[in-house]
Amino acid sequence: MNDIGSEFEAGRQAQAESTRGVRTSADTQVLPRRHAALLEARSLVAGIPDEPFTTPPAELMATILEQPARFREAVIEVLAGGPAPDGGNESGWRVAWLISIVGDWRDASAIPVLIQHLKTSHHYGWDDLIQAFTRIGAPALRPLVRAALSQSLDLTARRRALRALGSLALAARRHGNEAAWRSEAGHVLDEVIATLRLFLYRERVEAQELVQESASLLCDLRVEAAWERIESLLRSGKIPADADFTLQIARSAMNGRLSNRDLGGYHYSYMDSFRQSPDRYGTDRYGTDRSPGKPV
Repeated sequence: MNDIGSEFEAGRQAQAESTRGVRTSADTQVLPRRHAALLEARSLVAGIPDEPFTTPPAELMATILEQPARFREAVIEVLAGGPAPDGGNESGWRVAWLISIVGDWRDASAIPVLIQHLKTSHHYGWDDLIQAFTRIGAPALRPLVRAALSQSLDLTARRRALRALGSLALAARRHGNEAAWRSEAGHVLDEVIATLRLFLYRERVEAQELVQESASLLCDLRVEAAWERIESLLRSGKIPADADFTLQIARSAMNGRLSNRDLGGYHYSYMDSFRQSPDRYGTDRYGTDRSPGKPV
């Protein structure tokens, strides 16, 4: 038996021993089964590697992605532990995979724990996390606005919150005619643009990096009403010009000659490749029915 199977079997035996002889109601029979299912889900989630540049087994990832009800509690438990301990690029990888999973699920119940991860020192804070917020969509709007404006969060966390807001707004603009966005797109755009423009007028009290991030996102969104202010801040040096954001770059983005392809990917998921693994029929070792007619 592999390590995952051994861990699950040990947990199941311990649970069986702890409940042996208890027959007072039907509920006492349900609890052990539910607990055993959670132990199994935890064991399988623990099978996602935490080593750098190590791809999880496609079969395992496909199973977790296809069964949010089965795995949600176990995944949220790990994420609720907060950002992974600071270990440079040598840790935090399992958390990154799990963040992409809840984003793929579009699981709004995960938003509070995802907000905690804005302050991570790890790589996933700039890509997997922002992509997860984008896929969840409109429900992430207000929590991200609060995070962006929160003086209790550090500079990196607030900057990520702003970037996630910009990504939400770009998704709302690109997909506003789709059913998932139709009733929310206008509101999301208005709220995000108002928040970003607020930072342009708080240059005396906010970090330059936050003002620059807001200006850059407004250019990506082509908010022409903000151009005069952005140009003034750049010419005066109140927004620092660097290799990624100069007056020329800002003008090109505002005019639509540059497009930020890293943001606004509502339909794109880092998990797509795991769904394209070879067909497997029957019930696999993770308990998923892969019979003919049930696509991986």
